[in-house]
Amino acid sequence: MSRRLEGFFWKFLLVAALAQGGNALAGQCIAPLAPLIQPELGLSKVEIGFFSSAYFIGSWFLLLVGGSLIDRFGIRKMVAAGQIFIGLCLLLMPLAITFPWAVMVMIVAGLGGGVVMPGSTKVISEWFSASARGTAMGLKQSTVPGAGVLAASTLPLLALAAGWRSAIVVVGIVIAAGGLVTLLLYRDAPRPAQSGEQGPRLREGLARILRNSRVWWVSIVALLFATAQVAVIGYLALYFAEVVLAPSIPDQAGRVVVAGGYLALCQVGGVFGRVFWGWFSDRYFRGQRMAVMAGIGALAAVISVLMSLLGPASAAWFLAIVVFLYGLSAIGWNGLQYVLIIEAVDQRYAATGVGLSMTLTNLGVVVGAPLFGYVAETTGSYQYAWLYLGCLSAATCLIAAVSARRGKAW
Repeated sequence: MSRRLEGFFWKFLLVAALAQGGNALAGQCIAPLAPLIQPELGLSKVEIGFFSSAYFIGSWFLLLVGGSLIDRFGIRKMVAAGQIFIGLCLLLMPLAITFPWAVMVMIVAGLGGGVVMPGSTKVISEWFSASARGTAMGLKQSTVPGAGVLAASTLPLLALAAGWRSAIVVVGIVIAAGGLVTLLLYRDAPRPAQSGEQGPRLREGLARILRNSRVWWVSIVALLFATAQVAVIGYLALYFAEVVLAPSIPDQAGRVVVAGGYLALCQVGGVFGRVFWGWFSDRYFRGQRMAVMAGIGALAAVISVLMSLLGPASAAWFLAIVVFLYGLSAIGWNGLQYVLIIEAVDQRYAATGVGLSMTLTNLGVVVGAPLFGYVAETTGSYQYAWLYLGCLSAATCLIAAVSARRGKAW
C-alpha cells in the first residue's frame, strides 16, 4: 500500500469520526443539562428520560432507509446533508418554549442522525482491512463518549451563563460545520465497474440481511447494551446532583458542574473502552469478538451493583473509579457491534446492515432512559434502578456468551 493512499485512509477515518462525534453530541446534549431543564420545565424523571431519548426516536425512523441511501448514492453527500440538517434543526431550539415543542425539535433533528450513523460506519468497511477494523472502528466510535465528555464538561457552564437552549444552539452550529468538513475532505470509494454508478436497492439488500442470523444475534446483544448505556448517560449527572453530592455541595449550581464532571469522566472511560476493546479484539480475539462482548457485559453488571451502593459518604476517589469503569463497560462496547455487523454481511450492503441493526438497537436507546426513570420513580429510589441495570447487563453477558459458543467465527 502506498504511503499516500494510507494517508487517505486515516484522513477519511478522521472525517467519519467527526461526523459520528457530531451525531453523538446532538444525542447527548440533553443529559448534562437535565439538572437545569427538569426544574425549569417541571418534568418528572420519566419525562426527562423521554427528552434524553427524543433525538434517537428520530434516528430510529430513518436508520434503515438511511443505510440504503448510503449504499445506493454514496457516503460523502448523504452524510454531509445529514450533518447540516441536524445542525439547522438544533438552531430552532430557542423557539421551542414548551416541553412538547422542545421534544419535537430533537425528534426531527434525529432524522439526520439516521443517515450519519450508517454512513460514518461504512467508511470503515470501505477503507480498512479486517485486521485493522476493530481498532479503526473503536477510534471512530470513541468520538461518541468523547462528545459526551465535551458535552458534560462544557454545556452546564454555558447553560448557566446563557441558558440551556443557547447551549443547544452552539451544538447545532458545531454539527453543521462538520457537514462542510465532510464535503471538503471525503471522497467515496470507487464502485466496481459492473455495479454502475448506483448501489443496490433497499429491497435487494434487506432481503439478504434479514436471512443472516449473525446480524440478529449481534443486534439483540447490542439492544440490551444500548438500553443500559442511555440510562447511564441520561441519569448519572442527575443521580449525583440529587443524591450523591447533595449533602457535601449545598449550592445547586456547584452540584450541577461537579455532577457534569463525573459524567464527563464516565464518558472518558467510554472513549478508552471503545479504542481498547477494538484493539483487544483485533489482537487477541480475531474472529471471536462476541466473547469480548460477553466479558464487557459481566463488568457492566458488577459496576451497576456498585452504583447502587454509592451515597454521600462515598469517597471522591472511589466515585471516580466507579464511573470510569462504568464508562469502560456500559459505554465502551459499541464499536464491536459495528465491526461484527460489517464482517457478517456482503460489503455492498454494509450500510443497510448497519441500518437494520441500529433500527433494532435504537429500540433500547429509545426506551432505556424512560424505563430507568420509571423504575426510580415508582420505587422511590435510584438504588433499585441501578440494580435493574445490573440484571440487564448480566442478561446481556449471558446471551453474548451463548452466541459466542455457537462457533460461528465471531
